Amino acid sequence: MQETGPAFMVDRRNHAPLLSGDRNKFSVGAAISIALIASLVLFSVCMALGSSADKMRDSFLILAFEGSVIALLIAVKSHYSGIRLFEPFTMVTVVYTLTLFVAPVIEFGLGSVSRFGIDVSGNTLFATFAATLGYIAFFAGYELYHPAPPRRNASRRGADRGNSELVSKVALVLWLLAYALCLYNYLKRGYGLSYILTAGFGGDAAGDVGEDSLAFLAYAKYALVGCWMCLFAHSSNKPVLVLTYVLSAGMLLFGGSRSSLLLILIAPLAYHYIRAGREPRVRSVLLAVFALVFVFAAIQVARNGVKLGNGFSLAGYSLSEMFTPYLNEVEGFKIYYALFDVFPEKMGHLLGSQMFGYTLVMLIPRAIWPGKPDAVIHEIVCQAMGLQALQSGNSYPFIGELFVEFGIIGCFVGMLLFGLLCKKLGQLRFCDGDDKFRLIAYCLLYPALFQFMIRGYFPSNCMMLIFLLVPVLLVDCFSLVRKGSGSFSGAAERGLM
Repeated sequence: MQETGPAFMVDRRNHAPLLSGDRNKFSVGAAISIALIASLVLFSVCMALGSSADKMRDSFLILAFEGSVIALLIAVKSHYSGIRLFEPFTMVTVVYTLTLFVAPVIEFGLGSVSRFGIDVSGNTLFATFAATLGYIAFFAGYELYHPAPPRRNASRRGADRGNSELVSKVALVLWLLAYALCLYNYLKRGYGLSYILTAGFGGDAAGDVGEDSLAFLAYAKYALVGCWMCLFAHSSNKPVLVLTYVLSAGMLLFGGSRSSLLLILIAPLAYHYIRAGREPRVRSVLLAVFALVFVFAAIQVARNGVKLGNGFSLAGYSLSEMFTPYLNEVEGFKIYYALFDVFPEKMGHLLGSQMFGYTLVMLIPRAIWPGKPDAVIHEIVCQAMGLQALQSGNSYPFIGELFVEFGIIGCFVGMLLFGLLCKKLGQLRFCDGDDKFRLIAYCLLYPALFQFMIRGYFPSNCMMLIFLLVPVLLVDCFSLVRKGSGSFSGAAERGLM
């Protein structure tokens, strides 16, 4: 597959690379988003004026302020530097707005202020203030940081040409290894082989299904995506691409995770459009989103059945019941709000002990360390919402993790640093035509931001990134060594990870 990379130029005002032909600074998508946010801001103001309770009046007013800030910053970004679908700012803003502004406005507007019997509306003022402060910091970090334009990589020049067959073979071998690890993990937990291979559609689970000391192997499903993206970028063997894609999607579906399915759905689309140097139409994006909503509704309903060995079946579910899991996800902001009752009154801020310390602990399997301590997040969720919330698999968004670790100041500083990191990450889109691996890494990281933002548990997210990117790094290093144009340290030096 010999392709030319997307032509790009550099905006001399802010050193930001722009895809050729991408001159529309105020996109239709941004205009639609601002209009929708503005309508919810107006709704919030009306609800505040019509509320007789001071607590709810304050809640709607602070939410209106938050929405106004988000809409304003989107407009500023669109006017001065443009908004593109496949850039980190878009993914972060969409998830942030939906979970921390749209969801609270709609839920409170419907009178739903509690979850698991706990009323969280009293914390709206401080929680929304912290979220607004965090988004301002993210915007500042993302827009005020202007990294140098990407340079052509001399070590990669010509390395991919004529080397695609070798890269494809290495990627396929690594994919087979990752798939074998996934099979071993689920077989060891008690699932039947036919049950796994059919993603829960056929066969039976053998014996009791449970966890084990090698539970970290569940992350091998992310390696499937990284390996497949290397195949997608280098292989011209369509039957192999289709077969490995179907098997990978089936394994991700069996794992029951929406975010992992988003990876293999969005990553190839991002790669295709970025390589082509163009953006999808707004209408196509909206149709795809609505289609994914229905698909994920069906997947989420069957998720527990698959995990518990009861099969993938939608029988007996009404349409409203199918969308109940979405409502549960939407209500995730309530756990974030409830954190303000826990910290610092009941628990002290963790000061990075979970975000960084437990990440290192999580890398060690229980098979090696049987006495490995449980994650503190379990105690936090129990303190915030009770045991039922923990058993239901509830968590809080990324901004909540920053608050848990460092308080409101941590929300500002953490989101500022996150904005800087996202801006630097976005530079991977503008690699030269000879280096596909940076673009592969970016197309994996872009949808991974969804998981980062909506479920802020850094140790688990860090494991996801490791399993996503290590296969790409290995394939890249192997191709350079075999081609005689680099070393195993070359890929890391080039900023792949």
